[in-house]
Amino acid sequence: TITTVYNYEPVPEELSEEEAKYVIGVQANIWTEYIPKWEYVESLLFPRLLSLSEIAWTSADRKDFEDFRQRLPYHLDRLDQMGVNYGKDPFQVAIAMQLKKGQQQVSLSTELPGLQIRYTTDGTEPTISSTLYKEPFGCTKTSTIKAASFVNGRLMSEISSVDYLSHKATGKRVAYENEFNAKYDGGGDFGLVDGRFGFEESISFAWQGFVSPTMEAIVDLEEITAINSISAGFLSDQRQWIFQPDQVIFEVSDDGENFKEVFDRKYSDSRTESVIQEVVRPTADDLKVQGRYVRVRAINHTPIPDWHAGVGKMPWIFVDELVVE
Repeated sequence: TITTVYNYEPVPEELSEEEAKYVIGVQANIWTEYIPKWEYVESLLFPRLLSLSEIAWTSADRKDFEDFRQRLPYHLDRLDQMGVNYGKDPFQVAIAMQLKKGQQQVSLSTELPGLQIRYTTDGTEPTISSTLYKEPFGCTKTSTIKAASFVNGRLMSEISSVDYLSHKATGKRVAYENEFNAKYDGGGDFGLVDGRFGFEESISFAWQGFVSPTMEAIVDLEEITAINSISAGFLSDQRQWIFQPDQVIFEVSDDGENFKEVFDRKYSDSRTESVIQEVVRPTADDLKVQGRYVRVRAINHTPIPDWHAGVGKMPWIFVDELVVE
């Protein structure tokens, strides 16, 4: 995105003043052996190059993304007049979920300011007559939220869509035995219970990444609750050194100290070479138990096998949502 490019700092802060002088500029490379048309090249270059150009000549202390956003529409008008087929990323609607006092709040935004955002919560495609977004809104039931941006009644973006699941653990407090990696926080402290599922194609959306051999988290449901099912999603992406855990355990407790095991499964195929990329969702059904606390443990007993470039290292554990029904 233009935001990601703009936030790039060509001179790393850990360099001394003497070392920094050797950073003489920036460049943007694009390999075109799989790009059949020049129009597509343009859509990948612009408007990202506008961000890159500005950070190339602007010192870190003078960078101002909000000011850049306000100036961007004028540059897009110029690109229109020049016939440049720039990408429509700045018009794309980002759908985000926050938790406010334990309740899901959905917010919608675009990189380009001043756009009309229209949305639906029933899975239908948004049109110019759909609800106009003004401020974050509540999401208290399982919903498919779709949104798009409009200018003068004309659709300017692709349809953004996110499925949100509301369940008994949604928005509840999570205690972690070991911390998730800051680069892959899945939405922060509530990432395991924010109603968002990850998907195979992106390791940065909704996934929490753990580099320790064991991932362990406890959800406080706040009161003794009838529990019929527990599930969690785990990602395998061997190219990223992310493997399915060797073992997954679910437990329930009334007091947060004495836990009863309700699910324990070992996976003999978790290091199989043929499994390149997939999402596995271990599920304990028909439990008919009660408890206030639910604990999930994912364990890596074995390192990355010898057929992989990371042989001998312990793989990552990536988990998206702990669902309690």
